[in-house]
Amino acid sequence: MPNTASNGHLHPRLIRCSVHGMDDTVRYVELDHFRLWEYMMQHRHGFTVDSHALCLWLGEETFMRNAGPFSHAGELVDVDRILITVFDPNHHYLFDIQRYVPTEDAQAVSEILLSHLPANLARRKDYDLDITHGYCVERKLEPEALHLVLGLADHGAREPLVAANST
Repeated sequence: MPNTASNGHLHPRLIRCSVHGMDDTVRYVELDHFRLWEYMMQHRHGFTVDSHALCLWLGEETFMRNAGPFSHAGELVDVDRILITVFDPNHHYLFDIQRYVPTEDAQAVSEILLSHLPANLARRKDYDLDITHGYCVERKLEPEALHLVLGLADHGAREPLVAANST
């Protein structure tokens, strides 16, 4: 069975951006989560987020099967998917922690993520860590296109919704 991202997409769409704060870093955030993530980075942590690019993440196996077309689709960047699956015995719940990071940062980010697990789960090793090497096919976006992709077109200028039965 193919390994899919938590949102069910085999090839998730990501936004690559630069984050400026204590350190300048590059982040890859799933498109569906980006607006909330960006809001938290800016308003809770006081970071600046800029230099957006739209990416398509492909696992190495998929990329190699289709290397010809993908190699012409945009800039290629080595990006790994970190997937930590944790079973919480107190709540009988299985959940995933998933991040996309530059390949050279995968080990360090994995260790940081694992350090956030509750001590009892970490001691018992009640988690599974999987790092999948892959590539992001990256396309720079014009500002107008970025607004459309992120759902920002005419943001704030929409008319309020009116119930269908109201007059």
